[in-house]
Amino acid sequence: VNNAVYAALFEQGRATFLTGLPTPPLAADRAVVLASLTIEFRRELHWPGTVDLRVGVRRIGRCSYALAQQMLQGDAVIADADCAQVLISRETRRAVPLSEAQRARMRAAYRAAGPQAVAGFRQVLEAMMDRDTLRQYRALKELPETP
Repeated sequence: VNNAVYAALFEQGRATFLTGLPTPPLAADRAVVLASLTIEFRRELHWPGTVDLRVGVRRIGRCSYALAQQMLQGDAVIADADCAQVLISRETRRAVPLSEAQRARMRAAYRAAGPQAVAGFRQVLEAMMDRDTLRQYRALKELPETP
């Protein structure tokens, strides 16, 4: 399968995930654009066949959010992807803040997956981190919680 197919499959996964969130529809003067996409190819994708796509919210920012994705064929991880998407004004083409309702619903959808899904997804994310990022992440987990 051509490598461009991976990007198209990940795009379909993002679209399915985001349209499935109980968020209010975008205002007519807003659009979501892909700001970055990184794909790590792990194994060859075989055709014909089916794939499973996992998508999770990695970060919710002021005007953007980051998603982590994973593509599987059977039990084999075929590829991992990281992307950032930005909410923009259709008129100015500049980033605009996500509404509080959008941010709250994304957080709620992530929490609704439950502790097992979150823990499993966290394991996936940790496996995707380079050594330095993983070290920094683990150091942050060691810090005492603030009230």
